[in-house]
Amino acid sequence: RIFPPRDEVAIGLRKLVDRGVKLFLVFTGGEPEYIYANQYRDSFRDVKFGDLLRVDHYPQANHIITQLECQNRLVDDIADWVEAVGLPSGSGNRQAA
Repeated sequence: RIFPPRDEVAIGLRKLVDRGVKLFLVFTGGEPEYIYANQYRDSFRDVKFGDLLRVDHYPQANHIITQLECQNRLVDDIADWVEAVGLPSGSGNRQAA
């Protein structure tokens, strides 16, 4: 797996933040590069996400989240996030990613 350079990713993230895009990222235990809940924010301290970024970490889940309890949690977490950011379900709003 090849990752883009960190600085290149940071530039893209800053563009999203500047546009006010709300982000919800989920990392699992199936991703050995990601090992703790705040790692993403720590990796991009120079990007001022503020409240635009939510990151959840499911260390007990595999990469494709095949465990039923993790799937249920993910669905609940996504629904909670959508409600929190004020996006109506199925709105087609492209300001969220």
